[in-house]
Amino acid sequence: MELISFDLCPFVQRSVITLLEKKAPFKVTYIDLAKPPKWFLEISPFGKVPVLKAEDQVIFESAVINEYVDEVTPPRLMPEKPITKAINRAWIEFASELLMLQYQMSIAASQKDYEESENRLRLKPKTNSVTVLFLMENRSV
Repeated sequence: MELISFDLCPFVQRSVITLLEKKAPFKVTYIDLAKPPKWFLEISPFGKVPVLKAEDQVIFESAVINEYVDEVTPPRLMPEKPITKAINRAWIEFASELLMLQYQMSIAASQKDYEESENRLRLKPKTNSVTVLFLMENRSV
């Protein structure tokens, strides 16, 4: 499998973690998203990473990549019970949005940008996420 990435992407890291946890053989190809190669734009419908090449096909979106990797490399990480799997998927989607907001905070170009991202994060429903609480209480720019 080949995972296409750029140097700093938290969503790619989720797939790297899954691939490593599953001990799946893979290589990472880094691209410059500011100047993406033509071949990448031809295979990535959104023009963003991660993209996984596997079985002569292309899979995009980290949550979908992770599900694929989980299904083809035993043992399974996701539960088999449909309701439990659905709940896990819902929390993965929730975490995706939190991850994006935290990432936006980390790359904020100004205090104003940081505070806007922080305010959007604060509007999210309360969770048991120690990471979110730590970030909110120990913020720095």
